[in-house]
Amino acid sequence: MRIAYICADNGIPLDGSKGASNHVREFVAALVKLGHEPAVFAARIGQPQPNLSYGTYAIGSTENFPVSLHPETAGVLRNESLVDTLEAQHALRRFDIVYERYSLWSFGGLEFARANGLPFVLEVNSPLRQEQMNFRTLHMRATAGLVERCVFSGATLLAGVSSSVVDYAVRQSGRTGPSIVLPNGVDLDLFASCRPAGADEPFTIGFAGSLKPWHGLEVLLEAYRLLTAQSPDYRLLVVGDGPLREYIERETVSERLGGLVQITGALDKRRVPEALERMHVAVAPYTPMDDFYFSPLKIYEYMAAGCAIVASRIGQVADVLSEGQTGLFAEPGNAADLARQIRRLREDIPLRESLGRSARREAFACHSWTSRVTEVLQAVGENAHVD
Repeated sequence: MRIAYICADNGIPLDGSKGASNHVREFVAALVKLGHEPAVFAARIGQPQPNLSYGTYAIGSTENFPVSLHPETAGVLRNESLVDTLEAQHALRRFDIVYERYSLWSFGGLEFARANGLPFVLEVNSPLRQEQMNFRTLHMRATAGLVERCVFSGATLLAGVSSSVVDYAVRQSGRTGPSIVLPNGVDLDLFASCRPAGADEPFTIGFAGSLKPWHGLEVLLEAYRLLTAQSPDYRLLVVGDGPLREYIERETVSERLGGLVQITGALDKRRVPEALERMHVAVAPYTPMDDFYFSPLKIYEYMAAGCAIVASRIGQVADVLSEGQTGLFAEPGNAADLARQIRRLREDIPLRESLGRSARREAFACHSWTSRVTEVLQAVGENAHVD
């Protein structure tokens, strides 16, 4: 099938290193791998990427608007460029499906799909409007709400990254059409040659991801203090960057752990597997949250790398991992419980190895991006009679 893939979010460059950029590229690459023909329409194409097997089309980045124009207004005006660009490519060769990653101001994909009688799939990764109001600034609140209700209710199929996201979309829009939960996936090709950390290497606790408050890094550091108070042989490897990096560095110095803690900063995704290979235990120490709507990419990467995992029992994490089979759970926000589970895996090598093997087996059987793409396209066919 020929698929118009839309990412109208100006904060997600197609060539970027952030998780959302990787998500877009890997989803599109999976479409190609399965024999489909995607064309990507993005607000930010970025630097030309060599050897792409699909076309990319700019849809009016805010850089093309007057400096005095507010970014929110520019986001709304971008819809005209999106529709025009879609129509031009559709005239050259007809699309079969329009697939869009939800962004705050984009409704042009739905408008184009309706005008041309095409199925419109909306992928929703988070409650963006609520996030913008709670953590950043949202001036045009009424407009954002109107766009949200319009695309949520109008999509032929809504694919939410977690059940909480799907519930949010239904509540906000009154949607009655079909919806599915479509979690994140993992690029298995990157992890094909991964090997678990050796028993003769320093015992390393690892974290991979953006260093943001809800990821529980304060809890991880407290658990690490508890462990090193009992033994100096533990190491901590933090793979990623973000707002809490300075805090981690400051705490590491104050606790005199400088030689035991390493922060790599952000890594190109091709280097992530080699970092995970150094981890004897990989952690996802999320703090308590009333509405945990995330689909943590780190969990799937840990699994694909064959890491033994200790994670907070929360949200989708508790659905993906099986206690004692593919991971161990700790109480969210409880540093002592996190430390206890890590210590257990250091002492019980057969359990640690068994968890890693089982997690890797499940990742390769169930959590590839191609399996995610297959699932959503099958759902489109079932609900929109698309061949």
